[in-house]
Amino acid sequence: MSAPATSNMLSNRLITLLRSRHAKNSSSTICPSEVPRGLEKDGEIAPGTWREHMDDVREVVFRLRDEGVLEVLQRGQVVRVPLEDVTGPIRVRLLDSNGREAANDKEV
Repeated sequence: MSAPATSNMLSNRLITLLRSRHAKNSSSTICPSEVPRGLEKDGEIAPGTWREHMDDVREVVFRLRDEGVLEVLQRGQVVRVPLEDVTGPIRVRLLDSNGREAANDKEV
C-alpha cells in the first residue's frame, strides 16, 4: 500500500541514489525526478503520482545543498541561487566528505 512521500522518505531515497551513482563515478549526476519515479516503481507512492512530488523533491534538494551534502547543477554549471530563482531542469551531484565538488567542474 502506498502513502504520501515524506521529506524524510525523499531525502533518504535521494542520498541512496546519489551514493550508488557516486560509487560508480564520482562526477555522476542525477535528475531529481529519479527520486519519485523510483518510489513509484517500488510502490512507495501511488502509481501515476511521481510528478506531484517534484516540488517537494526540489525543496529537499536545495535543503541538502544548503547543508553541504550535494550540489545543484544547471547546464553543467553549479547553481548558487535560492530555489525560488531557479527555473528549468537541474541535475544533482553528491559532494565529497569534505564538502568539495566531487569532480573538477568550474564554477561560473
